[in-house]
Amino acid sequence: MPSSRYYRYPILDQEAKKKSRKKIFAGIFGLFILSALLWAVYFSPVFEIRNISINHPDKITAEEAAQIVNDLKLYSKIKFMYGLAPMLQKNLILVSKKRLAQNLSVSFPEIRDVVIRKKFFHTLSIEFNMREQVGIWCAAQSRCYYIDADGIIFMPASESEGSLVLKIQDMKNPQVDLGQTVLRPDLLKFLADFRDKLSETEKISVTLYKLNGQTAPIEAITGQNWSIYMESAKTPDSLLKTLVATLDEAIKSKRFRLEYIDLRIPDRIFYKLK
Repeated sequence: MPSSRYYRYPILDQEAKKKSRKKIFAGIFGLFILSALLWAVYFSPVFEIRNISINHPDKITAEEAAQIVNDLKLYSKIKFMYGLAPMLQKNLILVSKKRLAQNLSVSFPEIRDVVIRKKFFHTLSIEFNMREQVGIWCAAQSRCYYIDADGIIFMPASESEGSLVLKIQDMKNPQVDLGQTVLRPDLLKFLADFRDKLSETEKISVTLYKLNGQTAPIEAITGQNWSIYMESAKTPDSLLKTLVATLDEAIKSKRFRLEYIDLRIPDRIFYKLK
């Protein structure tokens, strides 16, 4: 009777072929599943952007929102693929939130704190806050702009605003663009604080600040047509204390003849009468 060992090799060979076929089928099936997933995610309408939600529709119109949709390819992570597959242009997953937020901030300088959210399956949410003007900044011999607390100009303004508005003129006449930071926030706060405290204490209004760059001395022109020269290294309170003492003890009734008071030199006050 023949030994069973003579029949093991064919059996083992058949089992190996079965395992090989299973691996091939599993690979094909896995590739099919992967292809189906890729198609569903990137090429099917499942994640197509059909709606853009904006929390301030009065600030960004429907037409501007539609343009945002048309330009979504500019904010994609794989924009080089659009020539081969244009349908990727409106794919929610591929939109770069960072790029879109940056572009919106440049296109609409009056908005800030832009937040982009993807709401599955078809909505792109755009939320932002509006910049609030704290004054008007003007370049010498140039246009004026509204400025916010961060020192950013964001909208053209009329130079002939009311006297209650904080006005700043930079005599260096820099070339500027909307959305640009033109003044340090701490310097802007200093100017606003000094103006408000002077008005409250002495009923003297500052109608215009003149700067020659952000590190140069500051000239504050008052509503009584005389100037105050100072530097932002001192606090508004200390400057105001020195100014009031000079007006009460040195100028007195000659204030109508005053041309300027210079507060820049420590422990010494200079003033000039007309």
